[in-house]
Amino acid sequence: MAPGGHRELLQLLGIGGGGHAEVSAERLERLYREVAPQILDGPAIENQLSLLNFLPTGCDGIDDLLGGGLRQGQVTELTGEAGTGKTQLCMSAAASAAALGHRVVYVDTSGSFSAARVKAFHRGFVTADAAPAEVEQHLRLTLGLITVVRVHDVLALFKVLEELGLGAGGRAGMPGDGGLEGRADLAA
Repeated sequence: MAPGGHRELLQLLGIGGGGHAEVSAERLERLYREVAPQILDGPAIENQLSLLNFLPTGCDGIDDLLGGGLRQGQVTELTGEAGTGKTQLCMSAAASAAALGHRVVYVDTSGSFSAARVKAFHRGFVTADAAPAEVEQHLRLTLGLITVVRVHDVLALFKVLEELGLGAGGRAGMPGDGGLEGRADLAA
């Protein structure tokens, strides 16, 4: 228990001074509600997971492996050997989420983001009979929902992640961009 924590415990129990006192069931119940951690069993965890929104990656096999896709509002890090498709999957996921109307923050650590590649993925998100003007308008909207932030070291990455946390709480920037709107190092 933290220094001085015993005083807080005594206060929660309603016991003054240092002497012994009887503790009522009501006071013990209050202490339990204030102090005890929330314990979740399997069904409760499944219920919490069902409340999450999943965003498709644009690859059905990956979405199946992830149990429905990427989890909205969470940071997802991909690691692996060079040339295994990490960047392609990230661009596909960004294009897919933005095509559905979601704002996307693409953290680019290698300078490899390509609007042309997103455009190529975008072709798969519109119907074959869509008018060219309609496709172009949807592409513009899709690209407008993707904010690219280039980071070149781990400290810059941590700063971006911190800013995303602030924006998610609605305390800075535009909703969904983590307060990154208007940064000088952004590319659209």
